[in-house]
Amino acid sequence: MLDKLKTALVLFVIATVAGLMIFGTNELTYDGIVANRLAREQAFYKAMFDLDEDSDITTISAELDGVLDEELAIYDDQNNLMGYVYKGEETNNYGDITVLVGVRIDGTIVQVVISSTTNTPTFVKKIETTYLAPFVGQDTTDVTYDERTGASYTYGSVQRFVEAAADYFQNERGGDAS
Repeated sequence: MLDKLKTALVLFVIATVAGLMIFGTNELTYDGIVANRLAREQAFYKAMFDLDEDSDITTISAELDGVLDEELAIYDDQNNLMGYVYKGEETNNYGDITVLVGVRIDGTIVQVVISSTTNTPTFVKKIETTYLAPFVGQDTTDVTYDERTGASYTYGSVQRFVEAAADYFQNERGGDAS
């Protein structure tokens, strides 16, 4: 009986120490993870609007209700409005997905990016390599979607976000820089 108690106490101490180490590591790396995530998103924004990697951009963020989570106004070094990035996040049947939709101030979609996802990598790679590029250059007043993707939850999420971004841009920005 005493041996079992001793074993249980040792396992409890090991579990406590391991839990504290995981907690401590999480606390120590959290700020770095957040900074890296922000830098990665900034790189997406710069690429969307053909800005140099080392250029400074300013973003003004507004939280949205509904399908989209956030609208970011993107300004270049000279404080010129380049366009907007609409961010949508959801959980579909394959996991979490975050999509960024870049729109120029004239209403042209400049890029659609899956910025993070836990969806099945092979499905995501196929969507990224085949089905995101056709959105580039489309006008928010008339967005078309590829119907040949098959029943993909990943593309369904992308389609919802692109449609919501186009609708929001047309309703709130009216296709101009106002």
